[in-house]
Amino acid sequence: MPPTHESLTSSLQDGMSTAQRLVNPRDGSGPRYPCELPCVVAYAVIMSGITIWIILTIILPFAFQASMRFNAIMGGLGVCALLLAAYSLQIGWGALMWTYKFNKDKDIDWKDAWQKAKDDDAQNVKQWDDVHHFVIITVYKESIGYLKSVAYTLMSQNRLPRPEQERRPGECESYPDSPGDEISINQFCRDHITLVLAMEESAGKEQAKAKATELRKDLGKFFKGILDFHHPDPLTAESERQEIRGKASNFKWAVRQLEEHVRDHHLDADSCLVHVADYDSLYDPNHFPFVTYDFCTCSQQDRDRFVWQPCMMPTGNFWKLMPCVRQMTVTITAQEMMSAVDRLEFQIPFSTYGMSLNALRKIGGGDAGNAQDGDVIAEDHHLFIKGFFATRGQLKVRPVILPCFNFTEEGCECLQNRCACCCRRCTDFDSRFTQAARHMFGIAELAYFVSCACRGGCCKKGYGLGCRGTMRLLALFGKLLKVHSVAYLGLWVFFGVVLQILIKGLLLFCSDPESREKNSICYTDITEANKTIGNLVFAIGTTAALLGSILSSVAFARMLKATNHRLEHVANPVGAFMGPELFVHEQWGSTTRRLIPIGGGGPWLGVLIQLSLEQIVFGVVSSMFYGCAAAVKALVNLIRHGHRLKYIPSRASSDPQAAET
Repeated sequence: MPPTHESLTSSLQDGMSTAQRLVNPRDGSGPRYPCELPCVVAYAVIMSGITIWIILTIILPFAFQASMRFNAIMGGLGVCALLLAAYSLQIGWGALMWTYKFNKDKDIDWKDAWQKAKDDDAQNVKQWDDVHHFVIITVYKESIGYLKSVAYTLMSQNRLPRPEQERRPGECESYPDSPGDEISINQFCRDHITLVLAMEESAGKEQAKAKATELRKDLGKFFKGILDFHHPDPLTAESERQEIRGKASNFKWAVRQLEEHVRDHHLDADSCLVHVADYDSLYDPNHFPFVTYDFCTCSQQDRDRFVWQPCMMPTGNFWKLMPCVRQMTVTITAQEMMSAVDRLEFQIPFSTYGMSLNALRKIGGGDAGNAQDGDVIAEDHHLFIKGFFATRGQLKVRPVILPCFNFTEEGCECLQNRCACCCRRCTDFDSRFTQAARHMFGIAELAYFVSCACRGGCCKKGYGLGCRGTMRLLALFGKLLKVHSVAYLGLWVFFGVVLQILIKGLLLFCSDPESREKNSICYTDITEANKTIGNLVFAIGTTAALLGSILSSVAFARMLKATNHRLEHVANPVGAFMGPELFVHEQWGSTTRRLIPIGGGGPWLGVLIQLSLEQIVFGVVSSMFYGCAAAVKALVNLIRHGHRLKYIPSRASSDPQAAET
């Protein structure tokens, strides 16, 4: 009889390293998040304290007609403006560099590159055909149209259009289904990719099984295999797991079942990579060939510490968004582009990523199913932080300079439905705000980071990080702090702009002799308030920040042009990456269209002008509402309810426009 999961876990306990034990505590050994509430409360006190101080410093002199000396406040806000400007310029320049690198490397034949590396170093380069990709799609109530679209992008891997004379033998072969009919089979997908559907029983077990059956029937022959695992509802009475509904617990269950599958079928675990994808993750056709090449040619140590991360680009419905939502999308996408190419930026996984099965085992203390914790919302950040400590600071993101297209919540339903935003009958207030608050709830992972550090006592001693590991620890802390604090930084700079407007308005008002005689406030030293070094620094910082935002818009427009061909043909059954021969047989019917609508359109100068104008008009509103307000809501929810928050699935996941067949 094969060993049970419980027996394997028990036998692995004594073999854990100190670092693995610290992030995988035994049951009853104490709380997993010992510093969560104190850390969050301290963060909230600091952020709210600074905000209140700025507001009072601005309001009180005007309210009580006191001295108009703003040297200290303008100096502080000037520093904030410079920090925001530096980050804004970093994002803009980095995003431009991403487009340059993408244009340079997007069409590389990675198998040919692997062959050259193999010829040069046959001993250390892994065999291409040995690599096995398991792509886990976490599914809730998503329509079959979305799931098939992701499957299409996997079927199109390594099928970049090439001249006939350059096509390798066996790259695309014929699969006879009946006399006179041929269906083109992608050799890479069939030899390397197993599609794993991580289904939720809470969404309806019969419906989930029906979707898996349909996918296996229609597309099974194009894959190495299609597996479906059904995650029991963690909220049922018979469930003993301390989990919540959501992507994390679903992924955790799927990895546990997948590890048993690898063990039962005697697969080579050293050659297995596990990828996690959302229902709308549309991979670039060169993504998996690059990951295969990189996995084969890097050292054995790097294979077990890399996290392969494509550049997430929510441009599938970009032109359907309201301007304020569109500006938030531009900022987030440009930030992801910058993170992939800037060596000074500490990159962390986001949404869709992949890592080796051995890496998951190291994080879970020998059990890949224990790598992810099932009671968190931001599962990508959480897994990386846990893995960072479990591997003694060696886990790192390996950027893939290729896009992974997806969709963003359209938002503004309250305005579109003409509801009063304060009316309780407006049940769907703003789906983009809900999504932003869910993303900003990742502040819980900053608390988890502090908890892990405190659990190890002295990090250098408890986790054995060493000097390099300690430096990376500080860089990771800085990254988490920056991600969740930049919204407040923008708010403070906005207050500085308001103060400047008030001072300018008051100077204009007091320039009239009649007004000056009737209002005592004009007798204050207001003229000196605009002659400080802090004012000069603030003006320079805000101007540079605006230039950085415009630079991000330029980079985004260039990216749209560079990736337009990819976007037009991704997940398209008759596109350039697949070909109509896949669906000519009667078994497939007349499927000659995309199952989900994807917006395209080649950009030109007008797009740049439009995005720049939208940035000037809606940039502040967008950052305040979808950035700062969402961050405040997430922080309040974390203080009130802890990290075990109810997961709210995407509104777009059940889009009725997505085809069901």
